Amino acid sequence: MVVAAVIAASAVAARDGTPAGAVARFGLRVSGNHLISLAGGAPVRLLGVDRSGAEYECTNAGDSTVFDGPTDAASIRAITNWHADAVRVPLNEDCWLGINGSAPRLSGSAYRRAVQRYVAALTTPVVTGEFGESGCTDGYAVSYMAWADTHAISYLGWAWDATSGGWSCSNGPSLIVDYSGRPTAYGVGLHDHLAALGG
Repeated sequence: MVVAAVIAASAVAARDGTPAGAVARFGLRVSGNHLISLAGGAPVRLLGVDRSGAEYECTNAGDSTVFDGPTDAASIRAITNWHADAVRVPLNEDCWLGINGSAPRLSGSAYRRAVQRYVAALTTPVVTGEFGESGCTDGYAVSYMAWADTHAISYLGWAWDATSGGWSCSNGPSLIVDYSGRPTAYGVGLHDHLAALGG
């Protein structure tokens, strides 16, 4: 089981550097390696909190919700009252795909719908980081990236670490076989997807 993370931040950048879907909703654009506010053109630095729970709650057959604790408007206001403009929401590969013994009523499409509702309710833009896949395959990654693309969510593949000296693909995901950049099967999925987006 590998955990993915949703972090409120920005959206997938279009070829011209403008975040697809984020401009209207969040007033952000990409300039070089910075997020820029459309209101004034100042660089945006995102600071926030971790909203844990979705990475483990869905694996417990006795639980009744995808998240550990509330995800309603009051809980989102509580985060906003801390002046957080970013929220990290870790996810679970098994629950996303509905595999490996994850609680059926809390996984698969039910899990994805719950994550989508929560992300849509947040008042900050969304980025995904640290998504990966056990065994260095790309089924989850490809499925997740397609979903994220349709919801204007950015993502970062995990981990740029060689199987020869770091992750072995049996103990965690690795994008590359060696530091020349030669990809694993999982890395091929991410590489090809990013190449297709980049034109």
